[in-house]
Amino acid sequence: MGSTPIHKAALNGHDVVVSDLPKPDVMDIIDGWSPIHYAATNGHDLVVKLLIEAGASFDSKDDVNDLCLLYKAATNGHDAVVELLLNAVACVDFKYFVNGSTPLHKSAANGHNAVVKMLLKAGVSIYSRDDDESTPLHHAASNGHSVVVELLLQNKVLVNVEDDVFLTLQMAAWNGHDTVVEILINEGTAMDLKDKFSIRKYLNGWTLLHYAASDGREAVVKMLVDSGASNGGTSLHKAVWKKHLGVVELLMKLVRRSMQKPKFYFIQY
Repeated sequence: MGSTPIHKAALNGHDVVVSDLPKPDVMDIIDGWSPIHYAATNGHDLVVKLLIEAGASFDSKDDVNDLCLLYKAATNGHDAVVELLLNAVACVDFKYFVNGSTPLHKSAANGHNAVVKMLLKAGVSIYSRDDDESTPLHHAASNGHSVVVELLLQNKVLVNVEDDVFLTLQMAAWNGHDTVVEILINEGTAMDLKDKFSIRKYLNGWTLLHYAASDGREAVVKMLVDSGASNGGTSLHKAVWKKHLGVVELLMKLVRRSMQKPKFYFIQY
């Protein structure tokens, strides 16, 4: 990698060396990458700036994965490089041909708050879907990135957008991200909306409470119970089966609450 002086300098962030090199061939390709790709991927913003000023294309893609600079910088959370590229209006609508993901998908999935904020300010689509039909919100919620979730919600993203497996809240509940669950509950996500289908074939028809109880997500179960979730009886079976005693205790509260509801009897004459 980086077998020429300019490639080595870009890879390692040596901006002084880059600026001192006599008329570097900024478009020279080594192992499928030009110098600016090394610099952007590794977050060397001063080198990126120097290379752009020297004539490097801010919108170029590498010859290996056909990835643009903004996608690489956003994926790795290099906010200074992202800012430079956004100012140059570089590939803001890029989608990776392998999985359909965008720079916003990758920065949201990796919890890069500053980058997400920049991309949103630049007006990228918050509803863009990858090849799995997932939005940036799905990725942020699934990985527990609460700040990113809040940023997306502040930009009026819809909470109940379904992908092919889970609702956003179900992703967070399934993975035990209680802070994200709380944020989404407060946003008003439907508590007992069932999946169209599940990644576990035998889980068809399970609700949020079923998922959390089965995996012993005690904090998530408590929030769901306190927020009025139903299916306490069948969820209790899952918790007992898996021996999640803390969850069992919480679900008993829900079962007792349901038993206290008044019953009405109708007599036919």
